Amino acid sequence: MKAIKKFIAAAILLASFQSSAFAIEKSTLTFDSSDPNLVTCFKWAKDQALQFAFQSDPVGLWYEASVPGREAFCMRDTSHQVLGAHLLGLDKYSLNMLGKFAENISQSKDFCTYWELNRCNKPAPIDYRNDQEFWYDLPANFEVIDACWTAYLWTHDKSYIKAKNFNHFYKLTVNDYVNRWDLQLDKIQTRQRYMNRPSFDPNDEYQFSRGIPSYHEGQPQNIRFGADLLASQVAAYRSYSEILKLQNKNKQAAIFSKKAKDITSFLEDTLWDKTNDRPHELMLTDDSYVTDTGTQIYLLYHDALQSLDKKLKTLDAITRGPQITMEIHSHYAQVYYRYGQPQIAYDWLMKLSDPKMPRREYPEVSYGTIAAIVEGLMGVEPSQTENKIATLSRLTPKTKCAKISNLPFHNNTIDIEHHAQNQTTLTNHSSRTITWQARFYGDEPQHFIDGKKVKAQKDTDKVNNPYIWTEIKIAPKQSVTVTK
Repeated sequence: MKAIKKFIAAAILLASFQSSAFAIEKSTLTFDSSDPNLVTCFKWAKDQALQFAFQSDPVGLWYEASVPGREAFCMRDTSHQVLGAHLLGLDKYSLNMLGKFAENISQSKDFCTYWELNRCNKPAPIDYRNDQEFWYDLPANFEVIDACWTAYLWTHDKSYIKAKNFNHFYKLTVNDYVNRWDLQLDKIQTRQRYMNRPSFDPNDEYQFSRGIPSYHEGQPQNIRFGADLLASQVAAYRSYSEILKLQNKNKQAAIFSKKAKDITSFLEDTLWDKTNDRPHELMLTDDSYVTDTGTQIYLLYHDALQSLDKKLKTLDAITRGPQITMEIHSHYAQVYYRYGQPQIAYDWLMKLSDPKMPRREYPEVSYGTIAAIVEGLMGVEPSQTENKIATLSRLTPKTKCAKISNLPFHNNTIDIEHHAQNQTTLTNHSSRTITWQARFYGDEPQHFIDGKKVKAQKDTDKVNNPYIWTEIKIAPKQSVTVTK
């Protein structure tokens, strides 16, 4: 029902789009490849994403992160678009948007914030009537915390660690929000579907949608909780633990690290469908379970499982499952790259960028495509350590080479060029020395740095595929080539 409403609203708004906001942002990020299909895919995603970046509105810098034409950004989509936005140079936009969500958390909304803000710096009327009647999916607070950590990892902007509005939001979410909505592990299986309201009209969607415990919106009235809610909690607790460590609050950090591990155990044990050997996705108020809603993707998107067997079986369930919505599909390429399926990930990049793909103009798709190309295909991973980054080529045999240029991280700019999965060149355009961890799939004990043989270290990826690596210091304006 909500999805249909959004689709109709989008059609109307796209036909009559007359915003005073205008997209003027540019990006220096470029991509080249021997594979023309990848080049076309990147160009479409970059051009499309930048059309959604706006200035000169009361809300400040913002990019569309909602139904196109609504002139708004919602918590869910913003959280998922932060990485793509960073790569396109929109860090100030994300900082402003995430900050708006953080500063509007309140007790009167039961420690929710505004689900969706528009360019006028107001809660979007389609989702908000007043503090007692508004649309809200409960995973959202947790995803904002994780998005803030993602933004920090790529930028090292200390605002995400030190700013009062963010820390206020983090603390209220992991404590008061969890308690108010009965999201603790010892309560979640018996929690009430409708909470925190003095009266209730089951026919008023602003009331029955206030606190949907999942991103599944197809049957919100009888969901007790979704696995995606728990996966977002894992991500939030893990990210908040890292934030606390940077604040020298190690005892508190350990508490939230344990909470994340406890939820992972719950997902793998209590919430696992032992009959069909796959995850349950929703628990309903009659204590039954539902699968094939598409929300299982978040178990992998948030890396909420530890068991290799269960990761692979969840990935298989996703592959065999029904085609869901474009919002869900926008994550597919990223997830398949992360979990060792580069060919399927590549195929999804082609699908998402295909002009015939319905609703490919949804902002999450273009931002997610940029993220999948850089993080997934090129295997770029920033570190908590200042000026340190890693790469791992995931090119398929069809793609002989690929190069991403003017890639931003930690106030540095670099180029990364892969030749198959055998050779990578990194160029440092910055004025500071950076540390590069060059990774390659395989288990060879050595590789070559500018032709000089060196001993390689060994590790494995998320699905235990072996790779070798070595760390190199790259001076300003220097290029280094590593070959396995």
